[in-house]
Amino acid sequence: FIVVGRCGSSILKGYKGVMSFFITADMPEKIQRVATEFHVSNEDAEVMIQKNNKSRKLYHNFYCKEKWGDSRYYEMTLNTSKIGYENAAKTAKKAYKENISLKEACVALGFLTEEKFDEVFHPENMV
Repeated sequence: FIVVGRCGSSILKGYKGVMSFFITADMPEKIQRVATEFHVSNEDAEVMIQKNNKSRKLYHNFYCKEKWGDSRYYEMTLNTSKIGYENAAKTAKKAYKENISLKEACVALGFLTEEKFDEVFHPENMV
C-alpha cells in the first residue's frame, strides 16, 4: 500500500518493503497545475502552494526528526516536472522492483538519456 504524506517516511522507516519517496516539481509547473485544477489565477495558485507547503513542512517538522523535503531522508526524490507523473511512477516502480537507481530506471525506460538525467536532476538542490 501507499502512504502519502503525514510523516509516512518516518513512521514506516525500518519496515521491510518500505521505500520512501519525495515527490516534487518545479514552481512553474506546480503553479500551472494548481491554477488549472482549481480555476484560479497563477498568482492565487502560487499563494495556495506556498500556504500548503508551509503547512506540510510545519506538520512534518513538528512530528519528525527529519526535515520535510530534505532529500537526504528519502530513498528517492522525483521531480515530476522533468518526466511527468505517470513516468515518475513507472520509474520508481522499476527502480524498486529491480533494486536499481532512479537514473538507471529512467534511462532504461527511455524517458531521459543519462546526460539529460544528470543535467536536470540534482538531489542536493531538492532540500
